[in-house]
This record gives sequence, C-alpha cells and structure tokens, in this order.
Amino acid sequence: MTAIKVFEAVWISIPRQRSEEGNVMRFVVITLAMYALCVAVLMGVGVTGVLAAGMVGARPILIAVAAGVVLAIPVTWIVTRQILAKTSKG
Repeated sequence: MTAIKVFEAVWISIPRQRSEEGNVMRFVVITLAMYALCVAVLMGVGVTGVLAAGMVGARPILIAVAAGVVLAIPVTWIVTRQILAKTSKG
C-alpha cells in the first residue's frame, strides 16, 4: 500500500465538515503524519551518508540529524499540498 493510499484512508476517516475549521483540521492531521515520515527518512539518509563517509563522531551525526529535522519542514509542506490536491479532485 502506497503512502498516498494510506493518507487517503486517513483523509476519509476524518469527519466531513463544511466549515473552514474542518479543512484546517484535515491539513494539520495529514501534515503531522507526513512530517513524522519525512523527518525519519531524511534523518536516516543524513546519518547513513555521514557514517558512509567515515565521519563517526557525535558532531557530524548530530548535524545530519538537525539537517534532517529542518529539511523535513519544506518537504512535508510540498508533499502535503500534493496529497490534498489529489484527494480534493476525486
């Protein structure tokens, strides 16, 4: 099951509301779920890259983790917008 299918299921399970508050709530739920996935992936890629480069100290690993946390914010925003655009059409 792809990530988009999982989040479509989450989207459908949230009670439908016609107000702007309901739309904001859906956006927040999907954004938080996507952030959890994106931050884990980006931190993992960063730490793996640092260790593969032979930098085994604490400082390079912590810098890679911090970079993953920061880079996950715009990635989450972009991916969430794409998911919402796809689910609002159908």
